[in-house]
Amino acid sequence: YEDGLNSRSGDGFRTLQSFSTKYANVDNTAYKQEPFAKLAHEYWGEWDYSNQHILAALEPLDSTKYGDYKTGKWASTDAVRTQIVKKVIKFQLVWLYALHELESAYVKYTDTKRTDEERY
Repeated sequence: YEDGLNSRSGDGFRTLQSFSTKYANVDNTAYKQEPFAKLAHEYWGEWDYSNQHILAALEPLDSTKYGDYKTGKWASTDAVRTQIVKKVIKFQLVWLYALHELESAYVKYTDTKRTDEERY
């Protein structure tokens, strides 16, 4: 999750964690304009909500927003925390990354300043 040893991007490796934390970076104003990122931010109140949720389950930590992963009767078990991490990655983090790629492709496609090769 944090080390990213399997997904090469440019000169280095990207991480699943970076798919979430890049939205929290104050310099990424373009990311923060994406409709689905804005929608998720309005709901969760944070740009890196997936990362915070995953870290709460991994640590484990108690969180009023994400769950009592340290002290909760069921949520504190390894089995539940493992499933939470898998589900948050699968249904929140990767979903938002896929939508980002869709938004990015759409912006490039509609940019008439780009050549046809760049747009298609």
